[in-house]
Amino acid sequence: MKYTVIILLSLIVVVGCSKNSKFPQQLNLEFGNTLSYNQNAINDSLANSYANYLKSEGFFTKDAQSIAIEVVSEPKRMFKFYIVDKVELHKKPQAIVDAKVLARHLSNEIFENNPVEVIFSDDKFQPIKTLEPEKSIGPRVKLDGNEVIYNETFTMEGAYIVANFLKDNGFFKPNGGQSVMVEISQRKRMNLYIVTDDSFSMTEEKFRETQKFGAIISYAIYSGQPVDVVYTNRLMKPRNNGVVFFNPATAAMIKDPKAKEVFAEEPTKNK
Repeated sequence: MKYTVIILLSLIVVVGCSKNSKFPQQLNLEFGNTLSYNQNAINDSLANSYANYLKSEGFFTKDAQSIAIEVVSEPKRMFKFYIVDKVELHKKPQAIVDAKVLARHLSNEIFENNPVEVIFSDDKFQPIKTLEPEKSIGPRVKLDGNEVIYNETFTMEGAYIVANFLKDNGFFKPNGGQSVMVEISQRKRMNLYIVTDDSFSMTEEKFRETQKFGAIISYAIYSGQPVDVVYTNRLMKPRNNGVVFFNPATAAMIKDPKAKEVFAEEPTKNK
């Protein structure tokens, strides 16, 4: 996943001393990038792991950028992620979304599900704009640059089953970049959330094809139980008219092994 909100390409770790009293420790990274922190809350090993995580996420570019990570204990434990904003990213809607998505992943994958507050700041880490923490949505599994996010109602093994099925049947994009989320509701229905861009619109044809899509998933990997499909934005908020409930009549017409023939139709390509 590529973020428009920052930073560098590859990592050379050198522990130095920054001029900011709030963040006296600093990792000097390639291309003039830096990650600052306070050793009272974050040791050098953790700082290195954070930097490596950001690199693995495709977070970094060759443009020199400074970030800082702060740990707050009161009134509750929280991580603050500072981004030195040199080009007024805080005014760009896409950059705001990118930052919120990153904050969720940081929370789930390296900050032990603690809230993450993103702060666009000046070069002295004085806040310009603060983004409230997003609700945690769960860990994820990755496959060829695509991802399946899941929560406590699902297992990692189950998420990999979904990911491999979507890949094998042409849903996941060969060059990556597609995100979905799965969960099991209290009524034992599977909810499949599909992230779409802002060009999404629900047509009658897409609605019918999505009903087929849910039925195929139902028979192929959920033992014929209902699967509801929800089209969302990148923050997993449902799109207008983006919810397609499981249709028993459609499902009755779809039986394995013919499922794959239908699965090749839209919205499996999700353009």
